[in-house]
Amino acid sequence: KVFISELLVEKCSQALQSVVNSMIDEIDEAAITADNFLYSGTHWQVSHDTYQALLAESEYAAWMAAWGYRANH
Repeated sequence: KVFISELLVEKCSQALQSVVNSMIDEIDEAAITADNFLYSGTHWQVSHDTYQALLAESEYAAWMAAWGYRANH
């Protein structure tokens, strides 16, 4: 079995939403339809300060920023 978790961005602060949406905007359109997308890792750069800001609100958002699209369990 595969469990795919979801970050409910719209339930987070505006600051977190802005960071996550910026990361998503960096994903190349072709990557989204690639067979390996669900385990393709990061498609963006994230600074330590940004990681820490995300971590203060959501451990999952920080994890996603650092590791991208991949299994976490």
